[in-house]
Amino acid sequence: MYRYLTLSCLILASLTIIGQQPPLVIDLSSDSSYEVGEEFDLEVRVRDFQDIFSLQLFILWDSTAVAVQDVSFTNSDLSGFNDEFITLPFEDIDDPRNNKLRFAWTSTNPFSLPDDTHIMSVRYAVIGEPCDTMSFNIGDIGVDQNEMIEVADINFENIGAISDGHGIQIPGPDCISSNAELFTQTTIRNYPNPTTGELHVDIDGLDSPLPMLYELYNSKGQLLISRKLNSKTNVFDLKNLPEASYSFRISSGNLLIDEGHIMKIK
Repeated sequence: MYRYLTLSCLILASLTIIGQQPPLVIDLSSDSSYEVGEEFDLEVRVRDFQDIFSLQLFILWDSTAVAVQDVSFTNSDLSGFNDEFITLPFEDIDDPRNNKLRFAWTSTNPFSLPDDTHIMSVRYAVIGEPCDTMSFNIGDIGVDQNEMIEVADINFENIGAISDGHGIQIPGPDCISSNAELFTQTTIRNYPNPTTGELHVDIDGLDSPLPMLYELYNSKGQLLISRKLNSKTNVFDLKNLPEASYSFRISSGNLLIDEGHIMKIK
């Protein structure tokens, strides 16, 4: 009897460990500074891509600063993947917004990739003005619920994903750009998203983080939280906020570092 009980406990422990799979991590990268008229590739890489059945995400950007051109790379190591899984704005019949790219991949069998696998690149052209700053973001909660990141694992559960935003600056002689190095040195993560109350904001890549300000706004544009990010790990208590989508901005002086949306649920 004890033998069967021990075996049952081991099986249960194994299932528990399997069920604790971390969310997928998605990294965006490119250089941080581009001249007006220049073209560049935004790279999308993944980590913790283990036994995944499907992935849906949206890349969002400021369409007054950059314009999407085409898909410049897709990784054939991702099962069945090609550029047909990527819908550029001018190809999107349902929602042809010029600042949103849709990515949707599915597989008939669970699939894994090594950490830091480069899955795709998207080419952009700089069309803004000198001194403009902007950030690319993985859409989590955008205009509506259809923009949620969805990642189906081997248990057919949505494990979600976390991502970094990637910023660029258009240089110019009158720009204040002393903190532009943040774009290449730091990775900022907001998690969990959605959250039931506790929100973590982690800063990686700097030995001593430069002064940054975190601001959270409601759907009416009202400022709810304004707090300096003084350490590599920061925790916000959102338990008293109602269920809704909130926008955040992270800045350093006049330089926008990151922006996006956070969903508060019960």
